[in-house]
Amino acid sequence: MHIEMCGIPRSGSTLVWQILCAVFPDQEILKTHPDCFIGKGAIIVSTIRDPYDVVASAVRVRLSRGQKKEIEDIDVEIVLEKTGFDFDLLKEILKGPSTPVLRYENFYNNYDFIYRMIEIYFDIKIPGIVKKFITEKFSLKNNQIRADALENFNQVDEYHIHGDHIGYVIPGYWNYYFCEKHIQSIKTFCDPLRKEWGY
Repeated sequence: MHIEMCGIPRSGSTLVWQILCAVFPDQEILKTHPDCFIGKGAIIVSTIRDPYDVVASAVRVRLSRGQKKEIEDIDVEIVLEKTGFDFDLLKEILKGPSTPVLRYENFYNNYDFIYRMIEIYFDIKIPGIVKKFITEKFSLKNNQIRADALENFNQVDEYHIHGDHIGYVIPGYWNYYFCEKHIQSIKTFCDPLRKEWGY
């Protein structure tokens, strides 16, 4: 069995990938984003998130990489263009009749939601003790510890955690993040996707 975890950037795909790897330790689990999607012969699992929060998180990552000092200095147009947001390709991926799509807002603080998806989609039963072990191993706290051990987002560990990987996780935090000058560019880019995805 070949599984590919393909989600839009900054949508919780790393956490879902970590859990899939732990549930299926003997399987090949590939983690990609739409701009590097492979898909051939794979079972696809995908994640999405409010596009506004995706962009806010991507801006934070660019700051972490040291490309700019302050959010006011960020060119959001460049972020939208270069962060791997190949939403058109993702839409093609999601046309598959059985591709499960997990909304970040449903699972960011609810690991049981991920376990239920895996059990239903793969027709398995995950023992409670296994769920408890995985939840602790890849808890927000422990993933934060992994991120803190790295210098910045350019560094990544064996669990696909980058330095400064985890920022604000609460849905809707983009409301408190962007400068006024960024809003119109983000709206133009994100509003069609928000409507299509029901945000």
